[in-house]
Amino acid sequence: MNNSMLLKALLFIVLAVSLGCSKDDQSAYVAYPTMYPTQFPYPTTKTTIISNEDSVVTITPATLMKKPEGVKETVEVPKLQNLLIENLGPYDPSSSTFGDLRYDLRFQSLVFNHFGTSRIDGQGNKHYNVAFEFRAPASTQLIAPVTGVISHFEWQPSEGDWEIHIESATDSEWKFGIDHIVSLDCSRSTSSADICDLPLKIGGTVISTRIPVIAGDVIGYMGMWSDHGNIGINGRTELTVFKYLDGTDGAMSYCPTLHIAKEVEIDFKDTISELMESYEEWSGNNSTYNEKEMPAPGCIYKAIELIGDKTKPVKE
Repeated sequence: MNNSMLLKALLFIVLAVSLGCSKDDQSAYVAYPTMYPTQFPYPTTKTTIISNEDSVVTITPATLMKKPEGVKETVEVPKLQNLLIENLGPYDPSSSTFGDLRYDLRFQSLVFNHFGTSRIDGQGNKHYNVAFEFRAPASTQLIAPVTGVISHFEWQPSEGDWEIHIESATDSEWKFGIDHIVSLDCSRSTSSADICDLPLKIGGTVISTRIPVIAGDVIGYMGMWSDHGNIGINGRTELTVFKYLDGTDGAMSYCPTLHIAKEVEIDFKDTISELMESYEEWSGNNSTYNEKEMPAPGCIYKAIELIGDKTKPVKE
């Protein structure tokens, strides 16, 4: 066996052990789209990594199993490719719509609740919104905001809808949560009192953990929202970017517009800015969102810590 063949054989063994996959798992992993990002780089030759002391360490396939002392592994932070709503903007003043979102004087709530807005509960505790929350007609379609795999899904009986999490790479610490979503097989002509618990499907396949998803895939409709005035704004959904703290006892949520892929960052930051500005112009209240104090469009803070049921802004 020549040196080239030996190196390929060695690399195959390293990858298999490092990923910790069964034979079936490896087949599923290889089947993911080529654009699918990995949590750590698995180089075929060598990778240069900068240590804490700024010294250079060269890692070859044979040493991937053991990280040299003092070396920090670099992991690319995953980024959003969209903001969940398939048809988000632009503003049309003639119809008072922002894509699928509608502005209506009869609707007494915001159609966009920004990251970090606060409310006081019945016990006097202050809670901070850890997501981008949208309210729109229940027929509004949702698309996958990142490419990755489904890491969690659950039916929420108290809400009458599903929640799912997407990881951009297997076992990545970064999660992208979509709360309040229902199956594409559900009728959107029914009233909010009619619960539809049909399973979610992506590309016609019933959702399960570890199935791949590509950014832009249609994944469902908005969950139902009470529409007592029969206004037509009867759906809602939430987008969260977060990492768990101490297992699942806590989480750190991050401003979504600070985690958008560079190639679409300007477009979606402008979209959220236009959403807030158009709503203020339409409503006649230019202090609804206080954009000047935001570190990024749609966010009062850069991050919010959640421990138990208590939330606390992180001021960086």
